[in-house]
Amino acid sequence: MQSPYFDDLSADIRGFDLGDDAELRADLETRAALDPAAMTADGWQLLAVLRHRAGDHHGALAAIESALAGGTPRSVGEFLRTHLLAALGRLDDAGASLTAAEGAAAGDEAIARADLLHARGALALARGDGDSAIAHMRAGLDDDPHDGARWLQLGRVLSDRGRAEEAERALRRALEEDDELAAARYELATLWLSCDRPQDATAALAELLQSHPELAEQARMDPRWRRARHAQAVMAVLAPSPIVPSWLPQAPAWLLALARDPQLGSLGVQMLSAEASRARSESLQQAYERGPAGTMHTPATLAYAREILAATVPIASGPSVMTRDRTRVTMLWAYEPHGDQLLLALSEAHPPFLWLPAGRDVASMRDALADFVPRPDLPRVELPAQVRGFIGYRLQFGVPSPYTGELEPANAAELDRHFALNPFVEAGAWGSSVRDDPWPVELPEQPRLQLGLSAREQQVTRQLQGRVWSISRRTRHSRSILTIELHHRDVFVAEVRFRPSRHGAVVDRLNARFGSEYPRELPLDVVAALLGFRFESAGDLQAQLERERDPDVIAGLLQVISALRHSDPSVTTLYRTLLPHPDASVRSMLYNILLAHNHESLLEEATVTEPDEALRAQIEGVLDEGIAAVQWDPYSDYEIDHDEDDADGMPVRSGR
Repeated sequence: MQSPYFDDLSADIRGFDLGDDAELRADLETRAALDPAAMTADGWQLLAVLRHRAGDHHGALAAIESALAGGTPRSVGEFLRTHLLAALGRLDDAGASLTAAEGAAAGDEAIARADLLHARGALALARGDGDSAIAHMRAGLDDDPHDGARWLQLGRVLSDRGRAEEAERALRRALEEDDELAAARYELATLWLSCDRPQDATAALAELLQSHPELAEQARMDPRWRRARHAQAVMAVLAPSPIVPSWLPQAPAWLLALARDPQLGSLGVQMLSAEASRARSESLQQAYERGPAGTMHTPATLAYAREILAATVPIASGPSVMTRDRTRVTMLWAYEPHGDQLLLALSEAHPPFLWLPAGRDVASMRDALADFVPRPDLPRVELPAQVRGFIGYRLQFGVPSPYTGELEPANAAELDRHFALNPFVEAGAWGSSVRDDPWPVELPEQPRLQLGLSAREQQVTRQLQGRVWSISRRTRHSRSILTIELHHRDVFVAEVRFRPSRHGAVVDRLNARFGSEYPRELPLDVVAALLGFRFESAGDLQAQLERERDPDVIAGLLQVISALRHSDPSVTTLYRTLLPHPDASVRSMLYNILLAHNHESLLEEATVTEPDEALRAQIEGVLDEGIAAVQWDPYSDYEIDHDEDDADGMPVRSGR
């Protein structure tokens, strides 16, 4: 028995699915065994759903009985009970339970009449009574026609009974209600196949497979498609012949041989036809007029990208990777005549100057993919490398508005929004209250995925009092951890934890072209994510500090270096050398840094070394009062002048 609302109701009870059923179920099983009386009705419902998902229908039924005894709305409990009884083959009991659900729903209205009617149809179908099933399903759709899943199920039932015209109308209506319902498109293509319309069927299936390639295996195993394998149009979709790029003028022999290599398919790579290559090329050229959405380009980077695009030919695509929020991203391969080699673009959004050399044969292609397929998933503590860079002062650099494309001053909210839209960064952020990535590599498919992701993100992006404000995200292909920190309310720092890349030559070429200073070991998707930002290291800034004589510049450099080295205990050596600095503004900045980073012992030393009585009195006052944790919200704190300077230069700290 299949009823769409049962799946929806189970998903609502389950809540946002992180793929952690075993953990949740183990916790609930323990609580149910130790103190069943303490379990709430909601807890029993959740346990029932988790048991059902694990295939334990008897256990799920027992949990629903406990939920009903604990006060679950009777219509909900009986509706769930109906489906569990049907799963156990107890169809008469399921019918009685559905009748009880219908009676209770008249009072509590927790289950819509349309869903109850459809469930009655699904139960009739389980009994083998197709005519009653269709009648009840139609009655439910007459009551509420705005449900794609119910139209889809009706279309399947009608198709199975040879009522093709009615089935087609139902499936088309399913797509009207939900145009992203891939199952309805698949069933419609399959229906056309059964109606002796192989050209329409295969054209529809081929179009569907472009966005859902995983359905190809389903079609190959589906007996309705297997029976039609003799048809040339069907075989062209389910078992296409390799495309040989003989359309490419002066195609080298190695490229033609590569296209015929039977191992190419094992990489998930498919050669492009002349038309597909031309379409990809035009799409890329158009994208790099302004740059792909969510990226930051300059006229120089756009011009360089177009220069490379003009000298390369898209030649193959694949494999695809599924991102955390279930977005399918397909890689692209280009032929570079000048280098007589392939280049791999991790996605079409990756700038051409960050495409990596990929050789001329399957072995070289496999080696180029090795760092990205299968997708790596190292926890934070196992990522062996770390770099930190200063990316700018709050409100003194810009990020593009998603609405106008124009640069706007970057505060925490704008910067966070930029990375949420950045095509090189995964969905699912976390804040300083969480020590490691709290998200799975890939979220399970579920209703209202984006809403659930957003709600959970609000929980895990909370900040822990006393820690530096930060937001972290995984990059999309290398799955490095990119963290944006905000220090002293004004200094943005990017920290990257990663596995060193084997493609340093690509980064070297980028740095040489634009005078940038990205570390050569950074993975290419990290560089792409940081494109458009400065990235200055503590070492470079400290070398500048040692040469500098201007007190204002020294103070500014010191503030940034303190942010870059805030977790480095050896930085206190630098601070101690500056305690006797002759300029009061430098010492004031140093004291504020010591205060912000809770270096109480160095402030104690300053009470002895500080020559200015007023400054010394302020330091002593702070120490007497005690150093409190900083408490402020950078999403709402837009004040630029947040400190009031006294006459001697040491800020009087507020909001602490």
